[in-house]
Amino acid sequence: MSTPNENLSVPDLRAVVDRRRDSGELSADIEDELGAHFRSLTSFRPQPTIDALASIERAARALAAYHVTVDVQLESDVPGGSGVHRATGRVVTPQIDALIEQIDEQRDTLVASLDQFVATAHEVLSALDSFEARREACEDTFARAHARVNAQDEAIYQLQRESRQRTIDLGADHDRFVERMRSGDDVLAEHDGAIADQLVGYDPVLQIGGRHQMLDALTARGIGTVRVEAPDGLGVLRESGGDAFGALVVLGAVEKMPAGDVVELVSLAAHKIRPGGKLLIETLNPLSLSVHSHDLFADPRRLRLVHPELLEYLVESSGFGEWRIEWLSTGAEGRAKPVPGGDAMVDTLNENFARVDRLLFAPRQYLLIGVR
Repeated sequence: MSTPNENLSVPDLRAVVDRRRDSGELSADIEDELGAHFRSLTSFRPQPTIDALASIERAARALAAYHVTVDVQLESDVPGGSGVHRATGRVVTPQIDALIEQIDEQRDTLVASLDQFVATAHEVLSALDSFEARREACEDTFARAHARVNAQDEAIYQLQRESRQRTIDLGADHDRFVERMRSGDDVLAEHDGAIADQLVGYDPVLQIGGRHQMLDALTARGIGTVRVEAPDGLGVLRESGGDAFGALVVLGAVEKMPAGDVVELVSLAAHKIRPGGKLLIETLNPLSLSVHSHDLFADPRRLRLVHPELLEYLVESSGFGEWRIEWLSTGAEGRAKPVPGGDAMVDTLNENFARVDRLLFAPRQYLLIGVR
């Protein structure tokens, strides 16, 4: 092992490092490795403790009490030596005294610096203690707020469950009641067949809610179909495997579901319908004023109307590749009759009547068709 040469200059040291690196003794990335090591050392900040500060304080006090003294020997056993010592002492003693005075000044400066360091360290520790106390207080506040949020979520969930339990159920008379409210609506009855025709080859089909006539129409076309009531539809979808159905038909159900359940329904449909399968949702049209004055409140189980643009957004955001809206039940009955005549005033009057009719008697239902 070679002996270190302390007299080498920086260029000489670089030359030595280059030679050793070229010979393979040192890594090619020695500068980066040393730099990283230096940064790891300088980034280490030991946490000061009260014991360490107390040790520094004791050292400062001991340093402050220490005084340098020099005893110049004036006597000598050598003939004539005492005179030489005294002569030397007269020359050296003032210099030694001046040196001691400088040492005392440097000592006082160092003691003052140590005192300032200790005082600053105590302030930092006090600030850290205060910060720690505030952090613990914030954590406690957050924990209490989190607990309150959880309690509120649970309360909301219970209210939703109770609300669903309080929903009016007409039991076996419900279908008869619905048919009574839909008496004379031949357009909707005929549309069941048209919907069933679109689902040939898409079995198995899950039908949630809706008319038994729709189930009959699907069965008549040889389409394997399972029908469940609206409250049970989400449960069936949750328990089904992925790509379990060729199509999902939701008839007159979304307006009876909480808004969150409608969102979940569309999201589940995107996972439970196989690629290329269909999602059909038939519901009331909120753009028709006659729906608000008649259909919405005729069935006590209806909670709210679902806007077609909302359903389109849910279908799009859930990953369906294409979708469209079909308008049903035009509600021609009750429309204003045009005023006979052909002049400009009559034309304007009839156009205004037509505008009112479009608002009052817009299609009562719409059908959203999405393809996964």
